[in-house]
Amino acid sequence: MKLTLAKSYPKVTTVLDSNGLPVIENGRPKTILKKKFLYAITNYTPEELAAYKRSKQADGVDYFREGPGGQPLYHSNTFMGNVCQLDMYTKADGTVGFGVDDTAADALLAMSEQFPTMAPQLQAQVVAMRLTGNRISLEPAAEEQENGTPVAKTAGEEVTAGATGEEEEDL
Repeated sequence: MKLTLAKSYPKVTTVLDSNGLPVIENGRPKTILKKKFLYAITNYTPEELAAYKRSKQADGVDYFREGPGGQPLYHSNTFMGNVCQLDMYTKADGTVGFGVDDTAADALLAMSEQFPTMAPQLQAQVVAMRLTGNRISLEPAAEEQENGTPVAKTAGEEVTAGATGEEEEDL
C-alpha cells in the first residue's frame, strides 16, 4: 500500500503533563495547535483494504475515513514524506496494525549523530528521501560508461565488462 500526501491541517490538542494528565492554566485545560498530515492510500488489494478497515475499528469506534472520491485516508501526527510505503504488521496481541517503515531515515539520522562531520549530508539525504519517496541506497553507485555498460574495477585498474582492448566491428 502506498501513501501520498493529500494535505496538512492544524488541530487543537490538549497539552498533557508527564503523567498524561491535562495541564491546567487559568482553570482550563491548556491547548495548542498541532500540525496533522492527511495521506491518501493507493495501490492496495481488496484484502489489504479490508484488513486496514478492521484495524481502524478494533476498539469499537470506527476511525476509518474516506476522501471525497471514496479514497481511503491515513492520518499522521508527523510528516513521513510526500510518498511513502504503508506496511501491515502483526502486534504482540495478534491484531493487525499499519505503519510507515521509517527505518532508512532513522538509520541515516542515527549515523548523523554518530558521525557529526557527515551530519549535513546525511540529513540532506533524509530530506530528499522524504520529499521524493525514494529510499536512499548507502551502497556506492556503480560507475557506467557512456553506453551504460558498468565499469568493473579490479586492483586499481579499470576494466570494462566485455572489453577486449580492440574496437569491435559491426558484423
